[in-house]
Amino acid sequence: MDTKNQLQLKQTTELQTELQAESPILGEWVSVLAQYRLHLLDSDKARRTVEAYIPWVKSFLSWATDEMRLSISPDSPSFMPRDLSAYRESLSSRGFAPQTINQALAAIKSFSHWQVEAGISPHHWAGKTKLIRVSRLPKLGLTRPQFHKIMRYIESGESSPRERTMMALLLGCGLRKEESVEVLSRDITLRASGQRASGIVWVRAGKGLASREVPFWGWVHTFLSEAKSSTPSDERVLPITTSGAYKLLHRMAGRCGVDGVYPHLLRRTYGQILRTKYPIETVKRYLGHTSLDVTAIYTEVPDGDMGEVPELW
Repeated sequence: MDTKNQLQLKQTTELQTELQAESPILGEWVSVLAQYRLHLLDSDKARRTVEAYIPWVKSFLSWATDEMRLSISPDSPSFMPRDLSAYRESLSSRGFAPQTINQALAAIKSFSHWQVEAGISPHHWAGKTKLIRVSRLPKLGLTRPQFHKIMRYIESGESSPRERTMMALLLGCGLRKEESVEVLSRDITLRASGQRASGIVWVRAGKGLASREVPFWGWVHTFLSEAKSSTPSDERVLPITTSGAYKLLHRMAGRCGVDGVYPHLLRRTYGQILRTKYPIETVKRYLGHTSLDVTAIYTEVPDGDMGEVPELW
């Protein structure tokens, strides 16, 4: 057995042990799930996608085994399209948002397709299950009053260095929360051009493992300069988890008297502000999108009133 096969065998065994401890009810499905996870890791799926897909497949199998009492094993997988449709209705009845349910369906469809490729199932049993239709509405950003309250707080002496760094990356650079907590001190380049200080953040592994450069100016330069000067080159300037960033932002927004603020809202605000100043192709590049259609949704302003978009720099 060569080194690669030995490593795959070791990883499969470790995953089986981990999954068995997490979900003993899955029984014989544990080894199949472990193989599927390795398949995803070997594919071009982003790590975050892999970590989102596996829990949904586990949830579906547990639901089928425990709630529906379906006697289905990997040796005779006889799932039917109606099973996934019933699971979809179960998620809906439990109050899951349409986008979340569609993510679950995408994960299970991927699992079903892999089963056929791996010779485990004779047919793609999840292929015809329809996603939930989601109405496309303009995605709101911060209002001018909300923006003013938040900026007033972070520019005051009341805010903490960590809050200032977080806002510089999320609002001032439009990074995803997963990207913001991975920025190293050496990923920040500071520049002084005439009277306007500027710089660049290097996003090393964005969505789909794509990298990009994001420019910044003004107050963002001030706060990232502060973070860079106090952080060793190979250490993160925002050394918290993604959930930690969410909690930090929630607490900070409470101090500002602003409700309903979350990381992606700041990214949308950044996109809408950029759109008032740059062509959509430039906005797409700074946001790290692969499609102009996605960028168009991000930067659309309700009622087309660009005058309600706050000034960022």
